[in-house]
Amino acid sequence: IERRKQSSNYFDASSLADPDPIAVASCRGRGGVSEPFPERLHRLLKETEQNNMGDIVSFFPHGRAFAVQDQTRFVREVMPKYFNHSGYSSFQRQLNLYGFIRILSGPDAGGYYHELFLKGRTVLASHMRRVRVQSKNKRLRHDTPNFYGMIPVREKQLRKMLSDNNNNNETNNGSINGRDNATIKNEGELQQQQQQQQQQQQQQVTANNGNGIYTKEEQKQ
Repeated sequence: IERRKQSSNYFDASSLADPDPIAVASCRGRGGVSEPFPERLHRLLKETEQNNMGDIVSFFPHGRAFAVQDQTRFVREVMPKYFNHSGYSSFQRQLNLYGFIRILSGPDAGGYYHELFLKGRTVLASHMRRVRVQSKNKRLRHDTPNFYGMIPVREKQLRKMLSDNNNNNETNNGSINGRDNATIKNEGELQQQQQQQQQQQQQQVTANNGNGIYTKEEQKQ
């Protein structure tokens, strides 16, 4: 919120780690709304996509903004399932209260975006807070970001998962190699000790023979 007051530059939050879900649930359990508007909107978009209703409302392909394509059907078929109010203006008011920015130009004109509202990153929305709606004269102008010049959110997630898996594999391999090296070191030390004992025994036998001291077997011969 403070950053938005000072700058109109878009902040790419897709690289942020998800907050601890246990901490999020704990904060929610202390009172307040059980499912805040941004998280309910996430659920709405996910379920409409699963129900093949993406022609009514959906995320754009890049996953950083969404739009209501069919306002009439959205009000009649979708909103009653998720909101107590049925007016589209009430829905828009909620978007404004949570800091969503309307896209005024470009291929996504008419849609809405928020840096912390990304497809598949529902937990990030727990950081979203209600803001004071400013008058049009006091609003900081936001230039529409070039979402299509950024890596899509879903692709970025897959890349991160792949990177995390590779790092885990390297860590595991390093642990295994460390254990193997320790085993080899111990075996080498044991072999060296055995060789030293054999050398000492051989030296003792040679010294005894030089002094005329023989073993029982040698005396029999």
